[in-house]
Amino acid sequence: MTVTVQLNDYFSRYGAQSGKVSLPDGATVADLLSYLKVPPSEVGFVIKTGQVLKETDKLDDGDNLLILPFAMGG
Repeated sequence: MTVTVQLNDYFSRYGAQSGKVSLPDGATVADLLSYLKVPPSEVGFVIKTGQVLKETDKLDDGDNLLILPFAMGG
């Protein structure tokens, strides 16, 4: 299956980039983060069609996902 990922620039420190990602059928959010080499502890939200996903949620072919870090600042 193929999903489209839009990453916040924060994740470029891990070499991750926005774009299309091919994953095996039945892949979860955790599988996607592993593929992208993004530590789950750095992820604030994975959003699909306005819904926040959990690491155990399965992805579907054609999903469009937005991955954001925890809010930072002072």
